[in-house]
Amino acid sequence: MKEKIEKKGPSQKLFDVVRRITSTIVSTIETRLGLVVIELEEEKNRLIQLLLIAGMTLLCAFFGLITLLILLIWSIDPVYRLFILGMITTVFLGLSLLGVFWIVKKRPHSTLLIHTRNQLEIDKNLLKGDK
Repeated sequence: MKEKIEKKGPSQKLFDVVRRITSTIVSTIETRLGLVVIELEEEKNRLIQLLLIAGMTLLCAFFGLITLLILLIWSIDPVYRLFILGMITTVFLGLSLLGVFWIVKKRPHSTLLIHTRNQLEIDKNLLKGDK
């Protein structure tokens, strides 16, 4: 049997350093990719929640207002119907603007991958030697 001869010279030390650097880089990339996946899943869940809220709000408002509109038109004297239709149109537009403002307020400010971007900024500063 041949005995394994271990090199303990500069080439072995260089090999160890390269292996350690490669291991660190792979570990860092794995951590960053995991962070990206988690943040994308959170953003997807927020977007789905906002779409469901907006959809249900629009659906309920639509049916409620159509029913109210039919009720009002039937109950109004024919002389005043044009004025009332203008008022109803104003109310519809006002409610739609309120819905838009509510959705914009509910929508989170640009948080897409915020933690990943912060961590990459920290990594960049560490590589440059800044603290």
